[in-house]
Formats: sequence, structure tokens, C-alpha cells
Amino acid sequence: MGEDVDKAIKRAREVLEEISRDKRERYLAELREKYLLNQKRIEKEGYNNGLKDGRSQGQKEEKEKIAKNLLKLNMSIEQIKEVTGLKKEEIEKLK
Repeated sequence: MGEDVDKAIKRAREVLEEISRDKRERYLAELREKYLLNQKRIEKEGYNNGLKDGRSQGQKEEKEKIAKNLLKLNMSIEQIKEVTGLKKEEIEKLK
């Protein structure tokens, strides 16, 4: 999808050069280019946020897995809380 945006930006620049003699057309071309750049930035931010959320979810799942194993070993909730960083309520839900 990124290549398509890059091609569109390149094409917008070409069109801008072609129509640069007309002020109104130049203004519209600049607006199109800004729009495409903003879209690309928004997509990148969304991707990065998705990665961040995915990592956080994976870390939480790993902590819960460890907590379950520690519960099987009859470790106290306080000790599990200290080891995993999970809240007491979160650990109790895993029982």
C-alpha cells in the first residue's frame, strides 16, 4: 500500500509541475499532495500503534501464563503478584 501512496505523490508532483502556470490548479495540486502525505503519516501511526498494542497484549498473556504455572505450584498470590506485576484480581481470575 505504501508504494501506491509514493506513486500517487510522485504523480501529484508531476501534475503540479504541468499546471504550475495556473494558480488555482497549483493550489489544488498542493492540497492533493498534502492530503496524500497526511494519509501516509496516519497509516504509519496506525501501524505503529498496532505494533505497540500487540506487544502489550503479548506481554500480558505471558505474565498470565507464568501466573497460572505458579498457581499450579501453590505459590501465594502475593508472591505471584510480586513476580509478574499482575494485580491480585487478575491473578484470582486465573484460578
